Amino acid sequence: MECEECGVSDARDTIVRYETGDEEKIALCEDCQDAYAEGGLVDVVEPLND
Repeated sequence: MECEECGVSDARDTIVRYETGDEEKIALCEDCQDAYAEGGLVDVVEPLND
């Protein structure tokens, strides 16, 4: 699966919960998951179980 942020091919489906309470399911690699979490853009980043 391809990361929707950077295009790396080892991404996983991830639930992203924003501080507004909105959620979206996007494919993110581990580095982008970390960047989302550390950047303060999200409250929680959860990899989904495949």
